[in-house]
Amino acid sequence: MKIVLPTLHVRRSPQAVPLAAANLVATLVDYPECDCQLLNFFPEQSIDEIADAILAATPDLVAIPLYSWNRQTMLAVGQALRQQNPTLFLIGGGPEATSDPAGILERGAFNAVIRGEGELTFTEVIRQVASAGHCSSLPGLSLVQEGIIQHGPDRPPADSNLLPSPWLTDVLQPEHGVLWEVARGCAFHCSYCFDSLGSKKVRALPMSRLAAELDGVAHHQRAVLGAG
Repeated sequence: MKIVLPTLHVRRSPQAVPLAAANLVATLVDYPECDCQLLNFFPEQSIDEIADAILAATPDLVAIPLYSWNRQTMLAVGQALRQQNPTLFLIGGGPEATSDPAGILERGAFNAVIRGEGELTFTEVIRQVASAGHCSSLPGLSLVQEGIIQHGPDRPPADSNLLPSPWLTDVLQPEHGVLWEVARGCAFHCSYCFDSLGSKKVRALPMSRLAAELDGVAHHQRAVLGAG
């Protein structure tokens, strides 16, 4: 099963790292039947250029992170993908999917959207689509069934000790930049932000994971300096 995860970044910079998409891919590293590809795009690229690059990867499923800066463009990309490949399974995620799942699904391009943290829900969606070609109601998932938008129950945050690292699973490499996640959540509850998801809690990632990630980045840097 070929899975393509395109990220439209806000700008070109060392922080233009597809961290959200990579977190999803990290959950599938033990699934050899899943061939995952991360694609990076930037605002100067057109909707047709992005859609063509995605289709050139011959995906069975496309998972698109949706943010405030890329929502309109990536929804248009989704519609272009749907027009060119009506059988393609399209799933959205990210803050915009969490805040407005119905609004995204009403556009008609996406089969489903993941609300909140995506790792566990994404893995279950992949299992269902791989075996049946479609997915059914799941916690954390909103989808269209028989023309009706249905929302599964909210999924509680995952145990941070069980979340795989995209850096330690080699999904991401620090050649071009590092976007380092050390915790999840937020102590505040701003009305315009969906980072806290209403919990007002911060969950630190395990220190053993962070130490290993930092050591990996430092090892890469030493290797680069040594090669220079």
